[in-house]
Amino acid sequence: DLDVGTSGPYSFLKDLKVKYTQAASRPTVGEAELTRLLKNAVDEHNGQGTVAKVHRMESELDEVTELMKDNITKVMERGERIESLVDK
Repeated sequence: DLDVGTSGPYSFLKDLKVKYTQAASRPTVGEAELTRLLKNAVDEHNGQGTVAKVHRMESELDEVTELMKDNITKVMERGERIESLVDK
């Protein structure tokens, strides 16, 4: 997704490097544990992207809602002015 930019992937790689280095430094670590570590890191990273998208969508929805409220208010005010002119 181009909207995410490059900070997401670099952040993911940095976190993965730290977790992998910590896990790999233990003498009893196995391939299955490293695979699980990678899967968990990917799942965590993907979940964060989803949350960011949801927050962005909520923000956009709030903006559109406010815009629609303003438009409705303006239409109502125009209607009142038109009625006032018709009455004259």
